[in-house]
Amino acid sequence: MTQNHNNFYSKAKYYDVAFNFKNVIEENQTVLDVFERVIGKKATSFLDIAAGPATNAVQMAQRGPQASALDYSPEMVSYGLEKAKQTKVEISYLQGDMRYFELPSPVDLAAIFMDSTSYLLTNDDVINHLNAVAKALKKDGLYFLEMSHPRDVFSMGTR
Repeated sequence: MTQNHNNFYSKAKYYDVAFNFKNVIEENQTVLDVFERVIGKKATSFLDIAAGPATNAVQMAQRGPQASALDYSPEMVSYGLEKAKQTKVEISYLQGDMRYFELPSPVDLAAIFMDSTSYLLTNDDVINHLNAVAKALKKDGLYFLEMSHPRDVFSMGTR
């Protein structure tokens, strides 16, 4: 990663303010509802990948599922853990690479939000990431990817 990139993500509090426009409550409710509809039971564990300030993980922990987060930036991990503490919830927050990570135990539900898959720059990056996620999920787990539509990225016309 470039120095500018690292500098941006080292300012976790400002990043949190800049991306505070998301409706995290609705977003989390959607993934929980889809999980229950598809799998037929409630999710009891959640992993927020490329979690940044861990907003989704913290809010998910408030709902009851055991919440975990993963991010490359040590500053984001520290900030997310402090945010959880201030919110009076517990989350597990791992500092690591989304291409190569292992959880202590598998989760029901994982998600990556805000187009964070755009940091996977090669086919090998994507394959390694998907393999790591597959190992992190329970047998009947689900993975949600929030990604831009190609038309938004490549100016391919209107939707």
